[in-house]
Amino acid sequence: MSCPFSHSAELNPAVLPLDWLLGTWQSDEPGEGSFPSITPFRYTETLHFSHVGQPVINFMFNAFHAESKKPLHRECGFIRIQPGTNRVAFIIAQNSGLVEIEEGELTGQQLTLHSTALARTSFAKQPYVQQAYPAEA
Repeated sequence: MSCPFSHSAELNPAVLPLDWLLGTWQSDEPGEGSFPSITPFRYTETLHFSHVGQPVINFMFNAFHAESKKPLHRECGFIRIQPGTNRVAFIIAQNSGLVEIEEGELTGQQLTLHSTALARTSFAKQPYVQQAYPAEA
């Protein structure tokens, strides 16, 4: 069996301003996580940005426990640009059952985003995410 997406598609001009993201990125130093219900922990992240020629960038984020290398948090989704503008939208699905839309602006190689919508599965674990914070990348 062959993968229908294994060919090298040409980058769609609509997402050309995001071409600097393409490829695999890994955190240089571990981050630190803490939540009220668990012991603080350290983690690393791997981010992969790709395309298949459509007017979106595909992404996958994976977090791993820094010491044990155990998989932790995962996200995947798409990045879109509003045609003729610098407005971007991330459409994100998380392995915890949370779905999020973040919107913002692209300035050069900087993304400034804020959460505009959250949804979750009916059986998601508590405590429920109520808000995602603004982010800059």
